[in-house]
Amino acid sequence: MSNIYGVVTLYNPDIGEAARNINRYLNDIGRLLIWANSPIEDKEALLDQLSDSSKVEFVQSDKNAGVVKALNAALRRARAGGYEYLLTMDQDSTWDDFRSYLEKAMTVRANDGSVTITGPYAVETEEEALSAPGGVMYLDYVIVSGALFDITMFDKTGDFSEVYFIDAADEEFCLRASTYGFKHAVIGDSMLVHRFGERIEHRFLGLKIVTHNYSALRYYYSVRNHIWLIRSGYSPASRSFRLFGRYVVKTFIRALFFETDRKDKVSAVFRGIRDGYSNEHRNEWRRC
Repeated sequence: MSNIYGVVTLYNPDIGEAARNINRYLNDIGRLLIWANSPIEDKEALLDQLSDSSKVEFVQSDKNAGVVKALNAALRRARAGGYEYLLTMDQDSTWDDFRSYLEKAMTVRANDGSVTITGPYAVETEEEALSAPGGVMYLDYVIVSGALFDITMFDKTGDFSEVYFIDAADEEFCLRASTYGFKHAVIGDSMLVHRFGERIEHRFLGLKIVTHNYSALRYYYSVRNHIWLIRSGYSPASRSFRLFGRYVVKTFIRALFFETDRKDKVSAVFRGIRDGYSNEHRNEWRRC
């Protein structure tokens, strides 16, 4: 669809894998911004492997600027170019059938005009796709990889919040959009295999515990940003309770008992808690 502007962020990518993933959707959108948050030594090798490099604009950031800066850069370009939709992607995400997803996403919008964000059913492994629920699910938020946004909605919601840098930015925006009456739908039979870090399964007292061995810095942002989200006013009390349990308590337990570099990661969790409850950036993350 020529009315879709896409953006994909790269960070130390495998060039071949990134190109294959991009080719799964490149032919079905109008334009793509490739935003590199790490040095890409052979940009031409990446572009040469794309099915239509004429559609692509490549931006090399001089530092790791985070995901959200790339999203807002793409949003500005999409507005200026008169596009109707913004597609946001991650380098590690692999579509099963992107064209089918688009068809279903447009059908959902046609049936309910309040749906302005759609996303696929994201799984970590192809085996998990076997238990996909099917149908359409109306959820609190849609993960950023594979999400399709109606560009007109940003006139009411404002752009993505760059203070979040990387973690919780998708949740914050979706919850903010909900306050304006916009709805979010996940297409339950449109698959996206998305890697969440380095997946490792552990056994403890008969239970399977999955960790992703993120860096200590990533844990810091995850804890801090989700506390900001809880405090922002966009998250209902019941959801805030779940967010604290999942992103603070469980992160601490995984870092302490199941991952490498435990000392650094536990320290990062505590720094995230400290900064999450400070008011240094309160004017940026609080509910307007």
